[in-house]
Amino acid sequence: GIKFHISINKTPFSSYKYEPAYKYAAENNLPVLHHTYGADALLSLASAADKYKDTTFIAAHSEVGIDSVERIGEAVNSRNNLYIDTALAGASEGSIELLCKYVDTKKILFGTDCGFYSPNFTLGRIAMADIDDEKKLDILGRNAEKLFGI
Repeated sequence: GIKFHISINKTPFSSYKYEPAYKYAAENNLPVLHHTYGADALLSLASAADKYKDTTFIAAHSEVGIDSVERIGEAVNSRNNLYIDTALAGASEGSIELLCKYVDTKKILFGTDCGFYSPNFTLGRIAMADIDDEKKLDILGRNAEKLFGI
């Protein structure tokens, strides 16, 4: 896939500057991952997903909080081309359960930010979450298998 880091390049998600990459991604069935860092950024990415409907987007690092998870759920669930990952450097107890309450678990991808943080943290958050095992399996791999065609 293609990865962008908006905090480095300071370019809005829906900028025309991304258009060649978004079109290339759509033509080659590649997802585009953007670092989103919270609900407001995810909602901004959702507008890019609306503009580029043939491109699949993954919102990385969208912090889950009681004050924003409903908005995240609405944005992700209402778009066929928008997914969220679980990569967080720190999260409160119950954050996976909260995320799964509002976001369709078919739209959640296992993410760890491995290389910066141990994958054990996120794996443990999902494995020990009080959610159905089938949802855990979707998050931990089946969703990625479907999305990436593997």
